[in-house]
Amino acid sequence: MPILEFKDKEVLRNCFKNGWHPKLIEILVWTLENFSGSVITEGWRMAHAGDVHCTNPLRAFDLRSWVFKEPELVEQKINQAWEYDPNRPEKQVAWYHDSGQGKHFHIQVHPNTRRRV
Repeated sequence: MPILEFKDKEVLRNCFKNGWHPKLIEILVWTLENFSGSVITEGWRMAHAGDVHCTNPLRAFDLRSWVFKEPELVEQKINQAWEYDPNRPEKQVAWYHDSGQGKHFHIQVHPNTRRRV
């Protein structure tokens, strides 16, 4: 059985503030099946306009990256398996990046997100 952890109680509470987009749930389940030991470090948050972390339903979460030996490969595998939006191929489901608080994975979905064949 895959294990999912939350960074702390505040992250856990914020993840359940609003419902999750069904495609975000699909990607979370897929991620857990492929990368056991995932830790959600951010779910819903109040932020700037257009931030998918503040949508209802929730369309993004962040995962801790330092628990994986090769985080770049995790990002690649997620993006090989999932397409964010066929109309905007430059956008990705998974981003491994540092937004100022350390490297982590940002996982996001769009209503057009789909599993690649």
